[in-house]
Amino acid sequence: MHLNDFYKTSLGITFLNIEKKFIYDSIDEVFGFYAIQVGAWSYDFLNSNRIKDKFVVDKFSSDIIAESYSLPLESDSVDLLVAPHILDFSIYPQESLREIIRVLKPGGHLVFTLFNYYSLFSIFNFLRSNHYKIINNKNTVSRIKDWLKLLNVRLVSSKLGFYNLPVENNNLINKFIFLEHVCQRWLPFTGSIIMMHGVKTISSINLIKPSWNKKFKKKEKLSTVR
Repeated sequence: MHLNDFYKTSLGITFLNIEKKFIYDSIDEVFGFYAIQVGAWSYDFLNSNRIKDKFVVDKFSSDIIAESYSLPLESDSVDLLVAPHILDFSIYPQESLREIIRVLKPGGHLVFTLFNYYSLFSIFNFLRSNHYKIINNKNTVSRIKDWLKLLNVRLVSSKLGFYNLPVENNNLINKFIFLEHVCQRWLPFTGSIIMMHGVKTISSINLIKPSWNKKFKKKEKLSTVR
């Protein structure tokens, strides 16, 4: 199941609304020249931001067709990047995160979401033989924080959302609404959605190959004197 298909389900709509609230609040006051959304091409996560030039990067996008782990963008060129669930559905999650951060300017903002491994959602998905076709389902808050630190991204805020039963039945969700309050208080690490906002601290390092165009004269052989 593609992320766009998941967002069309009743559970996906609930997740989408939670994620949009966090993303919109995070990017509302971000300024710059270029804003990029990576993934979820049929949904607009940049709507609340006032940056003029906005593009969507996805293998099905009408703007820029590309995979998240190989972005055709210059290093240090993007002011704002939003990436919903890229790490969940990428075949190369670490490379995708590295690429996303590479194209960000120093001081650029990164906002992304992903499913939490320590959650009822992951348990239910496992019991249903990976019903949602998640490629990487072992993402945790501590793991992602370590990755961000290694890639020179300062965490501005993070939040977990949706502690209820991850089912498609809205009546059942309403019946167990008390789980939201109970789990947030006693099991705060079990939210189904991880939402993070970070800022890149230093520029990307591009290795410059040495120039080998210089012509070197062959040294004349010295005759040996006997």
